[in-house]
Amino acid sequence: MSSDHDQGQTSSSLWYFIGATFIFAMPNLMFGDLAWWVRLALLVLGLAVMAAGFVQLRREMRTKRGTPAADGGTAPPAGSSGRDER
Repeated sequence: MSSDHDQGQTSSSLWYFIGATFIFAMPNLMFGDLAWWVRLALLVLGLAVMAAGFVQLRREMRTKRGTPAADGGTAPPAGSSGRDER
């Protein structure tokens, strides 16, 4: 039952990307006469929110596939070194 619940949840990284889209698009569409420095500040803010979304996405992907590591992060499952072992 819990796997059905997990599949139905939206990842929080998605909301970072949606927020970044609004930060990029809405001020330019609604306020065409913004000063250049305001547009630049909104561009930097949008890039920061998008970077935070990538960090959150990476954290979520690690949590789904990995196990806790000694450094507080997560590591790949045991037996997968990431190399081809022929």
